[in-house]
Amino acid sequence: MKGKELWEILIPKDFSINEMYRVAKYKNWESTIKTMFGQSLMTSDKIWRLEGIDYNTIRLICTCQDIQKVIDFTCDYFQERVLAYRISDKIVEKKRHVRN
Repeated sequence: MKGKELWEILIPKDFSINEMYRVAKYKNWESTIKTMFGQSLMTSDKIWRLEGIDYNTIRLICTCQDIQKVIDFTCDYFQERVLAYRISDKIVEKKRHVRN
């Protein structure tokens, strides 16, 4: 995972639209991010409230260049302010080897 970091991005949770549309809009965003960047997204139940707007927190592992693209796309997609911050620059990954 050389060059990749753990990021958290805050995306707006729009309560002005109905629940089904909001969920569908998020799922479309999530699918687009996975297609464009091949990212695995980790969702959280944590909600941030900033200046009267609720934000969902999403974690992903990517490069600094990729997070900039994710932020640009997300900002355009939701037409709202988007925040992101690096959680860690050290990621440890271990895969279990299955013996026959």
